[in-house]
Amino acid sequence: SLEVSWGPVESGQLDYYEILISPKEPQTQSPILKYNLNERSVQFNSLVPGKKYMISVMSVKGQKKSDAQTLIQYTKPNPPSKVIHNVIGGREIHLDWFKRDVGQVEEYSLSIISLGINGTSNISLPISPITTQGTSYSFTQLHPGETYEITILSRSGGVVSDPIKSVATTNPTSVSELFVDQVDQDYINVSWSRPENLTFN
Repeated sequence: SLEVSWGPVESGQLDYYEILISPKEPQTQSPILKYNLNERSVQFNSLVPGKKYMISVMSVKGQKKSDAQTLIQYTKPNPPSKVIHNVIGGREIHLDWFKRDVGQVEEYSLSIISLGINGTSNISLPISPITTQGTSYSFTQLHPGETYEITILSRSGGVVSDPIKSVATTNPTSVSELFVDQVDQDYINVSWSRPENLTFN
């Protein structure tokens, strides 16, 4: 839906306001006539999410109409659906998502933050938000064994959808070296080197 409001005429007489929307959807009432001159707002319903519309408002006196005041506005797009993440090794998370059957979308915005250790946010992660017209993307150069929260938004004409969030953890780094320290009849004692840049929970 879209709700629009306008100011009163500066001078002169009028009988009513006439408000139109274009393009007109099958279930949307247009034009709308407002005979209560103190009521200067209207809501158009049954519109298409993420679609661009032009709204026009005119003052009417008898058979005469003023020049139209117009504005362009997009409806709020639907968020993407069915977000699927795939962890690839310790430094990459690949995402796929789907456009909903109803509505229009110009592009998608993606952002990622590290949740660090035990849910403590790491605001220093140097990855800027991403904009794409496609329905897949891979975040790379991540830290092994770390949990990330990814947010995806649909965007149309600068209007954004509600966010969709996904949480994924990269694979930890394999140990770099494995040593046999001691062997006896009923046990084997082994040790290993701690991987570099490894996060433990």
